[in-house]
Amino acid sequence: MQNGDIILEARSVSCSKAPANEPLTRLEKVSLSIHGKTLNLLSGDEMSGRGLLLRLLGLLEAPDEGEIYFHGEGTSGLAEEARADIRNQRYGFLFAQPFLLPSFSVIENVAMPLFKISGAGALEAQQRTEALLGFTGMMDFAESPVEHLTFVQQQRVSLARALVNQPEILIAENMEAGIEGEELTRFIEDIHRAVVEFGTTAILTVGAGQAGKFSGRVIELESGTVLKDSQMALKEGGTKA
Repeated sequence: MQNGDIILEARSVSCSKAPANEPLTRLEKVSLSIHGKTLNLLSGDEMSGRGLLLRLLGLLEAPDEGEIYFHGEGTSGLAEEARADIRNQRYGFLFAQPFLLPSFSVIENVAMPLFKISGAGALEAQQRTEALLGFTGMMDFAESPVEHLTFVQQQRVSLARALVNQPEILIAENMEAGIEGEELTRFIEDIHRAVVEFGTTAILTVGAGQAGKFSGRVIELESGTVLKDSQMALKEGGTKA
């Protein structure tokens, strides 16, 4: 799948990070390009570097060596405020935990970024929010407190919230931490629908056993390097698998 121009690029990226209470993870000289309007699956075990690469592509971390380019512009030299502006205006994020506001309803949680970041008017906010609650199958729960929802339902609300500002790039980290089996399959299929229907570029981490279930590009990492890339295999083979 290669639908749009290159919007993100990692060039000879090396990085070592040890997040709080987590083991040291490394990437060594990783280079790859992400095209617009595509689904990209970073596959591998927890020590493969998949999560660290996701955070680098999401501009949540800066590499120790090499560079992450956003629309052809290097990002490592940007001030944190400038990086945050790109994340707020051009990205949507999903994490292993929903991080919803428990004292607010479903519709309030989804609409919040429209007022805080976009400055949308009330009518536009209502239309966008209701459309995304319909997209994620959560419209019937619009007025429900989020604390009354199941974990999977909360993550569906989080997906609607991540998409509400019409992000160019959707970053989804470690969804399988709380969603399993058919629910996980449906959830990632909904992310794929967002790529198709909204033109979003999605980048997400998946376990090695999950990647083959989906039609997106699979970038398999092992010990901090890219072991396989289905996009490169397609180019070399000349036909679709």
